[in-house]
Amino acid sequence: MVSLASTTQRALILQGGGALGAYEAGVFKVLYDRLYEPGKPMFDIVAGTSSGAINAAILVSHVIKNDNSWKNADKTLLDFWQCLASPTPLSGAYGEFWLGEAGRRYYSAKEFFSRGLEKVHSAPNTILDYRFYDYLPYFYFSPNVTVNSRYRYDNRELRESINNYFPIATREGEPRLLTVAVDVVGGETVTFDSYLYEGKKCLICEEECGKEKLVEHVNRKHGANIRNVVRWSVYGDKGNRQAIFYEDGIDVTHGIASASIPIFYDYEEIDGHKFWDGGILSNTPLS
Repeated sequence: MVSLASTTQRALILQGGGALGAYEAGVFKVLYDRLYEPGKPMFDIVAGTSSGAINAAILVSHVIKNDNSWKNADKTLLDFWQCLASPTPLSGAYGEFWLGEAGRRYYSAKEFFSRGLEKVHSAPNTILDYRFYDYLPYFYFSPNVTVNSRYRYDNRELRESINNYFPIATREGEPRLLTVAVDVVGGETVTFDSYLYEGKKCLICEEECGKEKLVEHVNRKHGANIRNVVRWSVYGDKGNRQAIFYEDGIDVTHGIASASIPIFYDYEEIDGHKFWDGGILSNTPLS
């Protein structure tokens, strides 16, 4: 008989929400102070969406790089957010002088959205909608004050800021990283998983092919090009299932895919599939 203690897993679930990621770093510090015991795992599963996915990746990366130890994981996460932090800009200082802390926050955020935020995103690029020629200066002989335009930010700086934490490939006995994104075309949540797939059945066609022949099967029948292990995300209805392979583990593209907020950022393309922020459908990735 298997005891409950040997089968119970402890999971850390991290929501997305921009600045909520910085708040989570503080909460994790409290959890670390209460739960950390030398030589023992803190969490078996770390799942996250958007900024929560970035936090999750940083924590699991720390554990793997430190011989499966959670020691100082709280410091690593706090250091990351300190690295992203920017000093109060001049507009924020003026806002604080006239309106107090609320003014500082308001005008600081406005400047960062207007001029970009170092290590996170660029200044906004104006995108005009040319489809219906609604960018023309006049509409019915009056000034066109409702031009179809929107703004898009480049997240190249964020990609560079988190690149050193990837790729992340783990197996049983190590923390399992799960990051959530949304397939733009299919409108479905997709979970990227750092663990090896240990099953015997192909999740794409549900054919029983045995653990030893699974790699050969997915290469031959499903057009994959993997070498010797299966890490994948399979999603979609039966008969129209999609598969994303990442043999070397979750990489920076999967992290950015989970954190690509619609409209503000372009979608992240992986293996021909387009992904946006997982917060669209699963901001609290409990499932």
